Amino acid sequence: MRIPHLKSCIQLQKCYLHSTNILTNRQAANAMTKVLGMKKRKFYFDDSRPAIPSPENFSKGSSDGKRGDPRRVTILNKLFMRHITDQMATGQYASEILGHGIEVNKVKVTPDYRILRVYWIARKSKSDEAIEKILIRNAGFLRHELSSLQLMGKIPVIQFIKDKEYGSISEVDNRLAIADFGEDHIPLDPADKLKCELELCVPLEENIKERIKESEEFSEIEDVPLPAMPQNVLGLDHAAILNKVKKLMKKSEAIHRQSSTGNEETWAKFKLNQSVNADPLIFGTGKTQREAFKEFLQKRQLMKQKARRLKNYTPDIEYIKEELQERHNMNMLQKFNMWENVDDNDFIEEDPDDLEVK
Repeated sequence: MRIPHLKSCIQLQKCYLHSTNILTNRQAANAMTKVLGMKKRKFYFDDSRPAIPSPENFSKGSSDGKRGDPRRVTILNKLFMRHITDQMATGQYASEILGHGIEVNKVKVTPDYRILRVYWIARKSKSDEAIEKILIRNAGFLRHELSSLQLMGKIPVIQFIKDKEYGSISEVDNRLAIADFGEDHIPLDPADKLKCELELCVPLEENIKERIKESEEFSEIEDVPLPAMPQNVLGLDHAAILNKVKKLMKKSEAIHRQSSTGNEETWAKFKLNQSVNADPLIFGTGKTQREAFKEFLQKRQLMKQKARRLKNYTPDIEYIKEELQERHNMNMLQKFNMWENVDDNDFIEEDPDDLEVK
């Protein structure tokens, strides 16, 4: 029997009976929600955005708008500075860059690691546009060389930028060096007043320099003889080693080892002291070289066959081959001996008349 607003629940557990009365508040809750108007909001779909994402969303990476590690950037700047200058001075494409007086002042990587800016100046060259074209043309090759060094995962694009600050300073220095200030110009810079040689302001006698030279010529310096230094420290005879080195140095300074053959006297002495070579080295013609090469190939083929034979060597097969060879030799020897013992008297003589009748 169902009682309104009440629910009888009987639950049988293990060994005892348990009964509870629970008020059903579902209907009361529904009525209160209708009165208060508590309803769930509907989910709203934003139709302003396109259904298919644009290519810009695909191109954006996780590092966009983020700033790189300053420590890593400084280390990369130093590494790129060293390797770029080395490649520009001694690399594969250095022949086109050298001679223009190009100097790299600074290398800077952008925080997103996409662009590598190389700041340069040219001291010797007059036309910076031509140098800029050369650098732009070789930027790709330089990037390829840097990628082979594996400095980072992806080498950024190299951009050569002329350093305006250093360029303006060098231009001012060059113009000041060329400028003519006139005869009445008085330098105001204290560095111009410096002199390379020192001057003595104390007055001296007239012949003081000659007296100093004469005293230096006639003065005898007494040298104190020093004791002989031991040459056998730790059981190693240094004197013997030095004597060997000196002998080898004398041999290396012989006439036939001197490279200065342009001197006629030394060259004449060298030719007179030289003996005639009884067995000179003679290079063969093309035909003899081909024959020698053919002979070399045959010998190498025989050596390979011999090595293969030794590799596949089995004592049983070799023993059987030797036995068969010995039997064959014995049979041949017996046949030869048998034919040697046969005389002409053992054969029957036939008359020529009988042969004609037949």
